[in-house]
Amino acid sequence: METVKLDVQSRDVQTSVRDLRKSRVIPAVCYGQGEMSSLIKMDYQTFRRAYMKAGTSQLIDLSVDGKTPKKVLVHEMQHNSLSGAIEHVDFLMVNLKEAITAHIPVEIIGEAPAIKDFGGILNVVRDEITVKCLPLNLPAHINVDISGLNELSSAIHIENLQILEGVEFMDNPDDVVVIVNAPAKEEEIVAAPEEAIAEGAEAGEAAKVEDQAEEPAKEEKSD
Repeated sequence: METVKLDVQSRDVQTSVRDLRKSRVIPAVCYGQGEMSSLIKMDYQTFRRAYMKAGTSQLIDLSVDGKTPKKVLVHEMQHNSLSGAIEHVDFLMVNLKEAITAHIPVEIIGEAPAIKDFGGILNVVRDEITVKCLPLNLPAHINVDISGLNELSSAIHIENLQILEGVEFMDNPDDVVVIVNAPAKEEEIVAAPEEAIAEGAEAGEAAKVEDQAEEPAKEEKSD
């Protein structure tokens, strides 16, 4: 499987991460396989383009200062709580001969007759699947074909997914991945506002009664 290439630079421990971020440079760290952690930095847009291809489940050829690339995965990212901008990245080095566990995104394919013919609503219960395999066998995504969902309430479980060579699903086989829910009935949609109006009216009447009960007491006090 082709991996994504990413060139980064080493950084000094005394380098201000705040100054890096102002310059649209992301501070990062690379660790794993018994090696010492290395501090690195990378251009924001360069990493963003690589991440759009690799995500957290595909291998990246990480080259530091032009040296021989190392196989890594994006292990963790930190984002700015206000802007959502990427502020820090952790890369995990992997051994190509050792199986790893990863979360692989689900990709829905096909068209469900239960949706087309009966107006069902597709509910994606699991948007990713946990797998265990050798790094080079990591799938980019798990296809979930919904073309066999013919009736309302029909579902696809993990045990129904296509088996991939060299890939083991680690989640409970009975876990639901997707299910077709019945459409909401029109009377249910209409009833909700009516109930809210009724409750509001009751609350208003209660408040009116309380105000009337307080009026004599206010008059006595004024005398």
